[in-house]
Amino acid sequence: MAVDVLKLKKAAVAAGMDKDEARKATRAVLEAFLAKKQTRTVAKKKTTGAPAKKKTTPARKPAAKKATVKTTRKPAAKKSAPAKAPATRKTAKRPATPASDGSGRNLLGQLDFTVTDGWNPRAGSAVDIIFRALKKYRGNVDKTFDALVGNIGEFVGVRMQDGTKRTKANREDMLRYRISRTKFDFAIRTGQHEIATERVAYGTGPYATTRKVKPARKA
Repeated sequence: MAVDVLKLKKAAVAAGMDKDEARKATRAVLEAFLAKKQTRTVAKKKTTGAPAKKKTTPARKPAAKKATVKTTRKPAAKKSAPAKAPATRKTAKRPATPASDGSGRNLLGQLDFTVTDGWNPRAGSAVDIIFRALKKYRGNVDKTFDALVGNIGEFVGVRMQDGTKRTKANREDMLRYRISRTKFDFAIRTGQHEIATERVAYGTGPYATTRKVKPARKA
């Protein structure tokens, strides 16, 4: 007796056929699909036999450990380093030499630019730049001037406080003054120079008589 087509469709879907294809398929298509499935399953059963047993290699015996003879060394006696003397701040104190012109001023001697206790200009300021140039040329004002005059605008303005425009010579004189003043301030603050106590009063020195006094302006 022939199998019902509906049962064939259910069997084909159970065997892996798509439901839409099974719904549209004829009896011949369904029987052919089921026949292929049966032959495939039979072939798989024949090929799949008992798995081959793997050969097991006998476990190796652990190698015997070689006897090691331990030799104990006596720790070497550590040499104690001599105690370092406490660091002391580097200070320079040089005697001031009086000027030979009778003005009572003390002249600056050779300065040690590595002594910076008490000297702390703002980094990048005009004073800091001038000081670094002085340090590079060991306090030589002329060499410091030659190194900085190319950028004179950073140290001396174009105009005075009253608005008068400075001449080139005036600006260069002012730069020399700033270099000398920076050198003087550094020497005072680091203790490498002393201000004279017996200075000549203003207007009474040997150069006071040579200066011309301008007449007072009339109101």
